[in-house]
Amino acid sequence: GQRSVYTAGGHNDPLIILDGMIFYGELSEINPDDIAQIDVLKDASAAAVYGAKSANGVLIISTKKGQKGKPKINLTSNLGIVTMGANRSVFDPESYMQYRQDWYTAPTYGINSATGNYEAYRSSFANQRGYYDQPTEANLAKYGVTLDQWRGYTGSSNGSANDQEIWAKRLLLQGTALTNFLSGNFFDWYNQSFQTGINQDYNLSASGASDNINYYMSFGYLSNQGVARGNNYSAIRSNMKVEGKITKWLDLGANINFQHRTDGDLAVDWGTQIIRNAPFASYKDANGNLLVHPMGDNMVNNYGYNYDFDRQYRDLDKGYTIFYSILTSKGILPFDVTYSFNFSPRHQFFHDRYWESAAHPDWKATNGLVNREQTQRFDWSLNNTINWDYSFAKAHRVSVTLVQEAEKRQSWMDRVEARNILPSDALGYHETYYGDKNRSSYDANDVKETADGMLARLFYSYDDRYMLTTSVRRDGYSAFGT
Repeated sequence: GQRSVYTAGGHNDPLIILDGMIFYGELSEINPDDIAQIDVLKDASAAAVYGAKSANGVLIISTKKGQKGKPKINLTSNLGIVTMGANRSVFDPESYMQYRQDWYTAPTYGINSATGNYEAYRSSFANQRGYYDQPTEANLAKYGVTLDQWRGYTGSSNGSANDQEIWAKRLLLQGTALTNFLSGNFFDWYNQSFQTGINQDYNLSASGASDNINYYMSFGYLSNQGVARGNNYSAIRSNMKVEGKITKWLDLGANINFQHRTDGDLAVDWGTQIIRNAPFASYKDANGNLLVHPMGDNMVNNYGYNYDFDRQYRDLDKGYTIFYSILTSKGILPFDVTYSFNFSPRHQFFHDRYWESAAHPDWKATNGLVNREQTQRFDWSLNNTINWDYSFAKAHRVSVTLVQEAEKRQSWMDRVEARNILPSDALGYHETYYGDKNRSSYDANDVKETADGMLARLFYSYDDRYMLTTSVRRDGYSAFGT
């Protein structure tokens, strides 16, 4: 659940360290099949190393490497079925009519002055007892009313209607819903809103290692369907990781990652479809055409909702394409000093293209709606680390670590919301130029952040039994003081 008002904005998210570098993407960008180990740091141990960014803890993720020996090729496939964990009971035709009867009868309740009981048809309709009740002899006998008396409540307005029609009209059942009730036709909107989802996950990897080189490459495809119709997610992920020993004193490495994933879908609004549609609402007409108003065009304040009809007039293409890499080098300097340099650029492209057609009977007000947004984001971070280990007098060991870090995050967003697209919106979200400039909107937003940090740490141990660690860290951020 949401722990605080900051949760939705990601302010409670832990800092992710991927193969030694700060990772500003989402966990979904990392293929679980590529993960070798996850460690958790918290409290002072995290702050000492990663500064204020680690206030919510640190997840240290290490990805797989090749192993010495014969090259390994690994293929994994997973197939799963997603079903409802629990089904909510909804009204069948009889229960739905009872619900309407109870709804309209409720305001008539009052105190029976003779008995002191709280009864129906006391505060209103006192002279028309049983007005909303289903016209059976057993029901009307409770009020001492005959069928003829019950019919007489609405007199000549009944026309040639039979008792069931009179009752349904008193419960304000109209149009298509009334017609289907009288003919005994009904539709299961609950089952129409849900599906049995199929989840697929396929991963292929190749890895190996020798004395001078280590490599790991993988490709993964993920496709998930939810239980609500139209709820879909897919992702393609690939990784190439190579580490090589160039000389006795220099190692180089590269970790290249790619992901393309969907983000958002046009799933059914199942709550609306179940609540607004009576069992007597029609899914299709007599000719097999989907109906825009399942409850009928004359139903008071509620035309119903047909997801499959609306879906014909909507389209969405929304997702991310991400390139992320970690470039590393490690060298051995004189006096047993080691120096490492890590550089991690990340390029993210986000697109959101949405269209509602002017051809939909209920969307004439916008006369064509297109929203297009694209955001480009570029992040980079670098790390320079110098480490010196020295042991003396057999029992003493000293280690000194100096770290310098820098990072930059920048994004560029453009959004167009086009309305009243003339002469036609037949091109969907592929065209916004012909939108009415007075009814359309345009926006752009650019963001830039920079930060740097320095760390000095001294470690001392005596006889591998007594240890002391001290550290000093200083961080800077571009937004400080603004």
